[in-house]
Amino acid sequence: MTLQQLRYALTIAGCGSMNEAAKRLFLSQPSLSETVKELEQEIGLQIFMRSNRGIIITPEGEEFLGYARQVIDQYGILKARYVEKQRKEKFSVSMQHYTFAVKAFVETGKQGWTAMNSRRTRRPHTTLWRMYATLRARSAFCI
Repeated sequence: MTLQQLRYALTIAGCGSMNEAAKRLFLSQPSLSETVKELEQEIGLQIFMRSNRGIIITPEGEEFLGYARQVIDQYGILKARYVEKQRKEKFSVSMQHYTFAVKAFVETGKQGWTAMNSRRTRRPHTTLWRMYATLRARSAFCI
């Protein structure tokens, strides 16, 4: 079983027709049909019932396609994160619950948020670092 076979099966299900899916995938219909038959043989179940009016997804096929969709989505996330190096910047604070620290953080957060919104800054991470430095100075301990 390959990612390509899973993509093909999902495309067929989305199109509702082998011919339409073959056009979208830039494949010949017989080649696409053969690839899906190989997949069905490998997993031991019929994903699609074929007729001259198109395809119908079997109940087992519906379940299989749900898992296939998850695999393709997870692969996309892995690829974006580790191959294409698309990472979201994170900001987090971890501390014990000290009343003065919570108050300082909330006040600094309000000031920073107001400053970011009033300036409509293009670099919110810079403002967040300033907030962090201010909070650290006010609370007199390392966060």
